[in-house]
Amino acid sequence: MKTQQRTSDRSVVYITKILRTLANLYLGASLLPPLVPPPAPRRLVSKRLRCDATLVKVVCSHLDSLSRMHSTTFNALNAIFYNARRQPFSVRFYVARLVEYSHCTPESFIAALVYITRVQSRMSLCRRNYHRVLGSALVLAIKSSTTEQVYSDDYYAGVIGISAEELRELETKFIRLLNWETKIEPAEFRNFEEILLNSLSR
Repeated sequence: MKTQQRTSDRSVVYITKILRTLANLYLGASLLPPLVPPPAPRRLVSKRLRCDATLVKVVCSHLDSLSRMHSTTFNALNAIFYNARRQPFSVRFYVARLVEYSHCTPESFIAALVYITRVQSRMSLCRRNYHRVLGSALVLAIKSSTTEQVYSDDYYAGVIGISAEELRELETKFIRLLNWETKIEPAEFRNFEEILLNSLSR
């Protein structure tokens, strides 16, 4: 009789523990916020530019205007972006190569130009550095995008005409010049695109 009573008491204790555990789980879960996905990032979309000759012209025009606006004095702090001599090819040839082989959208080119414009007070643009500046800014824009298909550093380095190690060093230097500010608000993006397009009609 005593054995049956002990067994019954143990069962009651066991069931009570289970009920308490279930109650705690239920109450604890009810205090947690609902499991919902984060809001989708606002996408930067160019409504008027495509990866064609117009984009090449827009990029070249902006690079030219930046090189005219700022001093082309060599800056030792940014020596990594400079070549020992001017490139044997034209700016248009190089930009057309990036447009054709980078396999990215016009949005990334616009973002790259935004980045370059942001750092102009600390690094002037000239014929000895424009290809490394534009190439690293474009790769940084592609990697910062939420919609681009990202290829390997080796691939991008081949398109730009440098080694993968150099590309990583350039990216690191560039993002530091940006103070890690790679975000572009949609309003800023649209305004910048308008400036680029308006420059074609001048």
